[in-house]
Amino acid sequence: MSYSSPLFSRLMKLALAAAAEVRVERVRFGSHTTAVVLSDGRLGLAMHFDRSPAGEGRDHAEALMAGRPARDLVSMLGSTVALESSVAVACINALEPGGPVRSAGLMEPGGPVRSAGLMEPGGPERSAGQMEPGGPERSAGQMEPGGPVRSAGLMEPGGPERSAGQMEPGGPVRSGGPVRSGGAGRPGHFLDVMDLRPDDTLGMIGNFIPLLERLRPRVRDLLVFEQIEEEVDGILPASREPELLPTCSAVVISGTTLVNHTLDGLLSLCTGAREVVLAGPSTILFAEAYRGTPVTWIAGARVHSPEEVLPRIAADFSFHDLRPFLHKILMPVGR
Repeated sequence: MSYSSPLFSRLMKLALAAAAEVRVERVRFGSHTTAVVLSDGRLGLAMHFDRSPAGEGRDHAEALMAGRPARDLVSMLGSTVALESSVAVACINALEPGGPVRSAGLMEPGGPVRSAGLMEPGGPERSAGQMEPGGPERSAGQMEPGGPVRSAGLMEPGGPERSAGQMEPGGPVRSGGPVRSGGAGRPGHFLDVMDLRPDDTLGMIGNFIPLLERLRPRVRDLLVFEQIEEEVDGILPASREPELLPTCSAVVISGTTLVNHTLDGLLSLCTGAREVVLAGPSTILFAEAYRGTPVTWIAGARVHSPEEVLPRIAADFSFHDLRPFLHKILMPVGR
């Protein structure tokens, strides 16, 4: 059983075409993050929502996926098994044509690449959308325990994920290796291109805390939604999205909604939005797939130093901690 939608079908079609004969060299899971390394050295990232005790089953999953054709992992897009869903998004991010290609021999030793069947749905992994109350994915504002956060939301160091390329707003694009120009897109932060007006109501799916003070003066109202039961410090519960998102003239959505399959539902609520940005390292950078949706910009990240990132994923570094090794990338989505 898997999640499917026209958007997911387009993403899978484009990714399968990009996969060609490429194989997966290695998969690594951190506490909240996933890295997929391809045979040509490219590396893609995504957040995961696996909440099995002490990461039970992750080592086994890494072994089962290593050596498989990239097409096999891409085909997991939409899986209701949490790790499979994340692996699919990370693999597609590695396949994104604008990313750098490096020699596969730079990754840390780990013995021979093993080939085996894919993960069985009956394993310990939870559905991508199921998050335990009190789980580790929370907003950057150190909200009170009591509810998980659906989206990446700019975590403090040690938290799971930052949005929009892992860099401070307006900060420079880090150097560290060339990025091929094969894919559309350019370096930058979505704040630099987002069309915001003084009378706008801006909705944010994910608590992008460091951005809020920069955003408040640019709009009339700022509504931030998280997976919490009740409003906390001005952060609204996701249960109010159906009521309030249609009133927003601009919206920013975390790319982790691709992993837990909530993106389509959120986009269906953006009926009044002139501008919709999908942001964060989990964002899949195949702009063509988003045409015909409310999305106007995608803002993701490309890994420019895979040899630095992979061991840090295994050591439980957060996406925020990985930002020196990422390029922020912006792509417009044509209507």
